[in-house]
Parts: sequence; structure tokens; C-alpha cells
Amino acid sequence: MIEHVFSDLDGTLYRGGISDEDKKQIEYLIDNGVTFHIATGRTYKLARHAVDGRLDNLGYMVVENGAYIYGPDGDIISENLISNDVTEKIVKKYDELTKEYNNLNIYLKHMGKNYMEKHSKIFDEHFSADYTIDPKFAHKVDFGDGIGNIGIICVDYDDLIKVRNIFRNEFSELLDIYLSSPYTINMVKKGASKMEAIKEIASKEGWDLDTIASIGDSANDESMVGGCEYGFAMDSADEEVLEACDYVVRSVAEACEMIEEINLGKTINK
Repeated sequence: MIEHVFSDLDGTLYRGGISDEDKKQIEYLIDNGVTFHIATGRTYKLARHAVDGRLDNLGYMVVENGAYIYGPDGDIISENLISNDVTEKIVKKYDELTKEYNNLNIYLKHMGKNYMEKHSKIFDEHFSADYTIDPKFAHKVDFGDGIGNIGIICVDYDDLIKVRNIFRNEFSELLDIYLSSPYTINMVKKGASKMEAIKEIASKEGWDLDTIASIGDSANDESMVGGCEYGFAMDSADEEVLEACDYVVRSVAEACEMIEEINLGKTINK
């Protein structure tokens, strides 16, 4: 019996907006006792902006890929943040790499806000224009250990892979580092992930992990799609997410319909 669903936003539930069909099927699940939660790389402000006015009666929000957990009332339940000294090391390495790769850009998510070194056309076109341009922010002395995510933007995919591998080789013991899109690398504190956040919520609430489903499409969703008892991947998902999932769907609405059938005791082919 599935009692909880955690869904990614961008590329999964939010594709230029939340469709009427997705909204209808989510509301049907909620009306039938299933709690719907959000798990996203967005900040809390941007996650709320995506769902407000479209979906009500949601549960928890896991944001910044597990750096923060927010309760249904908007209170911060948990933080899993990058320390000042690690942030300083990442920025120093970034500065070194810009001498070889001149198409890089860095952003830091700090206390729910996104600070970027310079303007990003890629972010404007594919993500969100809700960021503050501050060339000096990454070089601050003290962030109050409040960095949720560090991201690197690069429009050249081959260079992006090279830069990701450099960071992984040097910092894999401190951070989890992965592609979050064809243009961005995401870095979070080691062990911070959507799945670990789901486990923390489940432990707090006394939920059985076998009653939880997840839906996602990108590398930052692999942990929950592969870790939950019922993992749904969008048919456009990254290869590693498709390999980790139990079911492939075309939409969140289709996943909701399958969840309804599972709860009715019907057998769904994996």
C-alpha cells in the first residue's frame, strides 16, 4: 500500500507549469488518503512558487537536493549544509579552473537564495531568472556554514564532464557531486540527498519505507527513485535514473494512476 509520494519538480511535475491532468490525478490521490510531497533541487521559495495556486494540501518539501527539509507548515525541519572551509576549497578550485575553462560560472545557494557570479543565459532559458548576481559573493569569508548547494554552469558538455571529474577526484570524500542538467554540476554535503531526506522524514513520522513512492527524471533523483520501494522515472529521464527505477511513465498523472492501481491490489508490470 502506497501512502506517500515524493515528486521532483523540473522535468517531472513542472514542465513549463503543472498540467491540468497531473493536478487532477494528484488531487485524486490526496482525496484517497495518499500524501503528496515535493523533492526538488530548487530553493524553498522557488518550489513554493511552482506549486502555489495549483496544488493544495501538500506534505513535506525536500529542497536543494536534500540540504533542507521543510514541514507542511513551512517550518525548517532539518538542515544538511556545506561548511565554510569546504566552500572555500571549492571556490579556490573553481578559480583555478577558470584559467583553463573560460566558460564556467559558479552559483551558491545560501539561506534559500541563489547567488551567481555573473549573468547566466542558460539559467534564464532553462531554469529560473530568480538569482542575484554578485561577483564577490563566492569569496566571502564567512557564510555561517549556511551553503546548501554549490553549482557550476558550463554550456560545453564535454568541458562540464571534465570539470565534474576534477571536482570528484579531489572532493568526493566531502561532497556528493553530479550532473543536475546538461549544463550544470551540483555539489551537496556528503550524504545529503533526496533519499536520505525521505528516510529522515520517515523516521521522524514513523512511516514504513515500504509505503513510499517517488517520481523523478534527473541524476539528483536517482537516490530516491532507486531507494524507494516504488520508483517511477519519466520516459525522458537520465539513463541512470531509468536503470534505477521500477516503472517508466510519461507523466506524473500516469504514475498516480499506477499508484491507484497498486493500492487497489492490481499487479503492475515493471
